[in-house]
Amino acid sequence: MHTHDRTQDTAKTNHAASSPPSDRQGAGSDQIARILDATLAEMVECSPKAPRIVDIAKRARMSTKTIYVFFPTKDDLLAALLARVTELSRSYLEHQMTGHTDPKDQIGAWIRTSLARLTSPEAARLARPVLLQLARSSPQRVLYGGNADYEITVRQLLHEPLRRCGSDDFERDAHVIGDLVFGMSRRFLWGEQYASTEDIEHVVECCLARFTVPTR
Repeated sequence: MHTHDRTQDTAKTNHAASSPPSDRQGAGSDQIARILDATLAEMVECSPKAPRIVDIAKRARMSTKTIYVFFPTKDDLLAALLARVTELSRSYLEHQMTGHTDPKDQIGAWIRTSLARLTSPEAARLARPVLLQLARSSPQRVLYGGNADYEITVRQLLHEPLRRCGSDDFERDAHVIGDLVFGMSRRFLWGEQYASTEDIEHVVECCLARFTVPTR
């Protein structure tokens, strides 16, 4: 298969992996879901080692040949998993934000939701190996230990509420908030520490202070 053809096939598989169920009919959605679920489980279990295709196949109860039909390489498989994680995270963040009408409350919801996993040992235990393997899988998209594609996608959710708050440079403001939130996430996750509610609320207050007009 030519490189161009394989790239097109991989892009189609990644789209199928991250698309809603109604859009994935005929794309082997059930098998793709089983493969990605098994990959995630293997990541958590074997960390810090990289998951092996043979172990993923065993957990998914299918042959390695079937996995390679959908994902020609391990990097293709991990890229599809990242696409799924990114879309699920973006969708969940958006859902949490739409529960508020005030743009400052929407920004606060984005920050609290993004940092919530730092307060739970179980959530952190699941997140740490995923971040590690996804960073290893696409070094050209790694940014200071995080994945640039993920961060760009979820950070864009801040643009509209920041604009509504009166920001005259909402993209830069989104970068600043994102750098603070993602940097804190990496510091706590890699350091195997846990944040308190007070820690998270302090971040929210710092980020929103720029848009708070002091009373005279």
